[in-house]
Amino acid sequence: MKNYLLVHGAWHGAWAWEETKRSLEALGHHVITIDLPGHGSDTTPTSGVSFRGYVDAVKAGLSTVSGRCVLVGHSLGGAVVSQAAEEMPNAVEAVAVVAGFVLRANESTLDVMKDDAASDFLTKLIFSADQSSATVSAETLPSHVYNGGTPEQIERAAPQLRPQATEPFFAHTTLGAGFSGLRRLYVECTHDRVLSLDMQRKIQERCGVSRLATLESGHVPLITRPRELADALASV
Repeated sequence: MKNYLLVHGAWHGAWAWEETKRSLEALGHHVITIDLPGHGSDTTPTSGVSFRGYVDAVKAGLSTVSGRCVLVGHSLGGAVVSQAAEEMPNAVEAVAVVAGFVLRANESTLDVMKDDAASDFLTKLIFSADQSSATVSAETLPSHVYNGGTPEQIERAAPQLRPQATEPFFAHTTLGAGFSGLRRLYVECTHDRVLSLDMQRKIQERCGVSRLATLESGHVPLITRPRELADALASV
């Protein structure tokens, strides 16, 4: 039996892991999910959301677990869990990033997205008047976010999405011996239109992350392929 702490990405919340969590628990594992500030049922206003707040929320989650955790981050959550693991390596058994970001020195999530020539997702974002948050249109959900998912999966997820503060997209991580001393694993998604497969593989190569699994999935397998994702994570 392993401990898992599952961390969602932009716009989502702990709710997005529900089926993956259930599948891992059916295999006998202990699974925790958390809402990052400003997501799910957390009431932090967009103006109060920051990358540091995300990292601190993950560290608080780690501190509640007896024993070491497999720390899993989806999408933007990949950068978040990387930093949390750097700061609390003794609480982490392994880091697993799902179609997500692992950043190099002086690199932000936005930098990686701008460098991803195979994805046009940035052009689909709808920014607030002051640029402090972003959303996506109803049309972008099936075409880019949940591509490959069923209409029912999209209909359940869409009402639960929250506006995403932009501050975390500009943040840098400071990864060193804490993170590099851990097993660092990656679940790549072949049909991803948010973070292209080409960029996912560049991240793996640039940041020394070993491939754990390849899913025939769009960007959010925790919604569209939860059982397959659980099987991949169970093999950590």
